[in-house]
Amino acid sequence: HRDGSISSFGKGDEGQLGHGNTANQLLPKFVSGIPPVSSCGNPKSTWLSQFSLCVLQSGEVWSFGSGVRSNGAHGLGKTQVLSPQKVPSLASVHRCHVGTEHTLCVKKDGTVEGFGRSANYRFGTNEGTVFLSPRFVPLPQGKRVLSCSASTWYSICVLDDGGEQKESVACRAVL
Repeated sequence: HRDGSISSFGKGDEGQLGHGNTANQLLPKFVSGIPPVSSCGNPKSTWLSQFSLCVLQSGEVWSFGSGVRSNGAHGLGKTQVLSPQKVPSLASVHRCHVGTEHTLCVKKDGTVEGFGRSANYRFGTNEGTVFLSPRFVPLPQGKRVLSCSASTWYSICVLDDGGEQKESVACRAVL
């Protein structure tokens, strides 16, 4: 909606519609209790599409649904959240990219924070740890991220070195 409000409909068994329940919704229904939104997303994998993540016009990130199968990739832990809630400690976010088991948030200053499962170097390490709250993703010295994508097995970022040339590199290869 132009005013930043959102509506959702479809399968709601994990609270991913944000209506405060686990009911399916046949027709679009406004999601209440969330400030104006600039963008929303959810995991691309069908069996993991159990949460939704929204970037607000203010730069905050809010989430709702289940973080169980996604290993906490909704930023609110491995819990079920039926109504929209703010992801703690995230601010000044430009856009979020939701992968199968991890989420990357590009901040307005060009830094990246991520949460969820960190296996396969998704956050620049191969710890295999599940980060239930956002953590900074280390970037090469002097680089800013313009955009990124969180895939099933890896992360990829488009970097800006301050000039006209842009580089596209897999985050795991440069960290």
